[in-house]
Amino acid sequence: MCLYAAPRDYSLLVEGAGGDYLLLILSGGVDVYKNDASAEGRHMVARLGIGDTIGEMSLIDGYPRSATCITTHPTDFAVFSRSSMQELLVNMPKLGNKILIKLLQLMTERLRDTSNRYPDGAFFSLV
Repeated sequence: MCLYAAPRDYSLLVEGAGGDYLLLILSGGVDVYKNDASAEGRHMVARLGIGDTIGEMSLIDGYPRSATCITTHPTDFAVFSRSSMQELLVNMPKLGNKILIKLLQLMTERLRDTSNRYPDGAFFSLV
């Protein structure tokens, strides 16, 4: 795990960009935005702070980022890569599995929150 610092208004993650790591916020804060077709171009979906993580979906599946995350204050964070996760699962499987379960719980919690915010499926665009 590597430690970094970012100034205020810094894009830690950009929607659509590649990545296979998550970030753990150690100080400061992050606003999470989703792109949309409105004149504003994006809307804020979450405000995160100390102890929160971002990027966990890309850590798991390697797909492009699903949101843009911008610091709201100078922010310190730790980076945990997919290769580090794989190494942990091999060398310390009990700890690695506990971390995976916590990540899955976090991801389902966020999915449920999103589902509750948009109960009528308003965020889906059917083609």
